Amino acid sequence: MTVLTAGFAVLPLVATTVAGALAVVLGWGIAAWGFVPAQQHRLIGLGVGPAPLVLALNSSATYLGFAAGALLGGLVVDAAGAGALWLLAGPLLWCRADVARDPDAGSRGICVTATRGERGTPDPAASAPR
Repeated sequence: MTVLTAGFAVLPLVATTVAGALAVVLGWGIAAWGFVPAQQHRLIGLGVGPAPLVLALNSSATYLGFAAGALLGGLVVDAAGAGALWLLAGPLLWCRADVARDPDAGSRGICVTATRGERGTPDPAASAPR
């Protein structure tokens, strides 16, 4: 997550050259896809269903996220230009970081409610060893 955020932050500074932009995008891609095997291992380890089904649902959610991001980004570029993409990306990165700090945040809608100070408390049973 740190590499993705750092890459996002320095991209405007290094995008003046093809080599700089390529280096950041390459590092960004490696960091973004590097977590996939660990995430799949964790999902299978949770044992919430048959492994092929769990992994298929995870892949579907990932690609749905890609499609939603492309749609939102396209709408922003169409309405306000490419220079305004940070207005969308900044809050989404914050939301992602919030979920990374608290894995149950997404199920409680914490990215929406945190702005009003209504953070939920973690369920102790959810973090109990199995």
